[in-house]
Amino acid sequence: MWDQWQQMVVAAGDQYAKSPVFVEQDSQRPEEFDEIANWIDCWDEFPFDFYGRLRDVNHGARCVPTEAFGPVTRQWLDSNTELWFLNKHGLLNRNFLDIGAGYGRLAVSASSYVRDYWCTDGVEVSQRVCRTYVKTYVHTGNVHVVSPEQLLEQKPLLDVAVNIHSWNECSLASIACWLEILKLLKVPFLFTVSHGQLANNNAYLCHQDGHPSYLPLLQDKYDLVEELTLGMSCHPYALWKAK
Repeated sequence: MWDQWQQMVVAAGDQYAKSPVFVEQDSQRPEEFDEIANWIDCWDEFPFDFYGRLRDVNHGARCVPTEAFGPVTRQWLDSNTELWFLNKHGLLNRNFLDIGAGYGRLAVSASSYVRDYWCTDGVEVSQRVCRTYVKTYVHTGNVHVVSPEQLLEQKPLLDVAVNIHSWNECSLASIACWLEILKLLKVPFLFTVSHGQLANNNAYLCHQDGHPSYLPLLQDKYDLVEELTLGMSCHPYALWKAK
């Protein structure tokens, strides 16, 4: 799977935000874009990363008109939903680790609301794309792109780890390894967004034969603080606290 995907990323060039290179965004109805935009518009405070509504169109992202904000991308809606959930739990203005950060979509949106933000990815082509994206759009110096090996060498002080969808694309062994790394780095909070829906009991399935759930791995090391169905396609957003 990863060999084919890396070839797709290389072939996409600077259009890495195009579906389905990093973000699947063609299956959602325009009405769903509008519904989430209207929800964001009802917040008491200004939306996060307001001027990033069309940033990823430069890199092939789908653009959909909404009543509340005009044209927006799924990436912008997702980032706002994720930052809203973190802000709900008082976890902004902290040090973050984004595991499987992709091309850096959340890192760039979050850069104005966090202290230091560390992006890492086990796939080397993702690291390259992420470095380019971050260098283009973040000029504050607080977003860092490192390999897993560099992360373990530097051992930065971290408050919150983030995994947005990528563990659904990994094996149980890979996920278990990342959880051990988080334990080693003493990261107290973990924020996950998973594929699937809680209602269908397919939210925490990993990518290997039989598609077993990685939920028991999480529950072994973390207590669930809150789990909500939010955002595009009604995915589970969950906050975990280390035991």
